[in-house]
Amino acid sequence: MPIAPREPSQPDPVLISFLQTDNEAEAEHHLDDLITGQASQLIRKVVRHRLFDASREDIEDTAGEALLGVLKRLRDLRSHKGDEPIADFRGYVSAAACRACDFHIRKKHPQRWSLQNRLRYLLTHQSGFALWETANGAWVAGFVPWSGREKGADGKCTLLETNPAEVERQLRGDHKADLREPLSLLQALFRWAGEPLEFHRLVNAVAHFWGIQDRQASLEPRSNGEADPKDRLADPAIDVSTRLAQRQFVERMWKEILELQPRQRVAVLLNLKDGDGASAIELFPMTGVAFLPDIAAAVGFPVDEFARLWVDLPLDDAVIGQRLGITRQQVINLRKCARERLARRFQDRGLV
Repeated sequence: MPIAPREPSQPDPVLISFLQTDNEAEAEHHLDDLITGQASQLIRKVVRHRLFDASREDIEDTAGEALLGVLKRLRDLRSHKGDEPIADFRGYVSAAACRACDFHIRKKHPQRWSLQNRLRYLLTHQSGFALWETANGAWVAGFVPWSGREKGADGKCTLLETNPAEVERQLRGDHKADLREPLSLLQALFRWAGEPLEFHRLVNAVAHFWGIQDRQASLEPRSNGEADPKDRLADPAIDVSTRLAQRQFVERMWKEILELQPRQRVAVLLNLKDGDGASAIELFPMTGVAFLPDIAAAVGFPVDEFARLWVDLPLDDAVIGQRLGITRQQVINLRKCARERLARRFQDRGLV
């Protein structure tokens, strides 16, 4: 079954003047208004909120990366390189800022990133829990009946952020709670709060309860004796020839994935995982082989929609099945066939 075609979206009205003028000087003036007047402020607000405990330098660097991405996308749209218009400019900018924050967290705090993904999975897949985005762009969590509500008053959230040790002390008075068991801990936290909690503060608190502290990423051996490919790619000690070989491998992988049938590409890319079960799709932009618009086109999604989906990757097979209109088992079968094809192609070329 082919992926159903989507209705083309229209650009956000705030972009019309920039996109349609034939005067380049006027276009640059509109671009400056979009970047300095709208995108810059929104990006800094999102980054400061998401990386509230980061250094000023990290916040500025992350905001700068997000802003450069937005600037490049706007220039691509004007030169007709963008494959989809930006229908919601503020939404796109917010998503770009969130992606930059997630990349920063994953790079500098891999254990916290793993914990964040674990909690997100529980909140979205475990009966009784919910995770949702509020009108002001904050992600909050709580019991299902609370879904859609704004985060609660600052009292509980502030205490959770500033004095997690005190919160832990209070939780130990809840005889139903096992603070080392994820589901029990989440239930205890929501009972204690009595209201929705901001997701990033929830993650920070659980990290404190469980003693999760990140150190600088290193080339520690994995279970099979190999270092994570993403770590090797980021290691300045790796010589240029090795880096080139790694990039060539990822580039060949990308080309072979593009030759898969459309639904096979979706099944592979939306569930692409590394050895720890986290998303491995960042390998493509990290190596410069393919960027978000390229990957969005490969899976048949509008860029804006795929940008919002990015932080939830890898997706569960049942979720992928819902998007494709097929069963979970059919998704598994598609991916199995795709992997077998990829393995044959790599073997034929002597790459494995």
